[in-house]
Amino acid sequence: MLEPLSGDSFLAWGFLNTIFEREEYFETYSMEPVAEKMASENLKLKEEFLQAVNSDEKLRNNPYARLQFFYERSKYYNNHQNIDPIMRLTNKNTN
Repeated sequence: MLEPLSGDSFLAWGFLNTIFEREEYFETYSMEPVAEKMASENLKLKEEFLQAVNSDEKLRNNPYARLQFFYERSKYYNNHQNIDPIMRLTNKNTN
């Protein structure tokens, strides 16, 4: 039941689908000042952003995607999405 790769696991039966759902989003009006502040305070991040814009046409032509770039690197981004909440414990003692 707890092994994610099992055919009869909670994951396979859809009991853990919420781990795959994105629950947090940003509004452009609130993210724009955050992105500007992040770029002005972190020159390495700003350079990474400029390189990404120059090399990625989707990013260059999509204002929301440009803000998403900063959002994913902000303290507000949920980096725990798609993480299975069940932990496997193993006994390393072979006595």
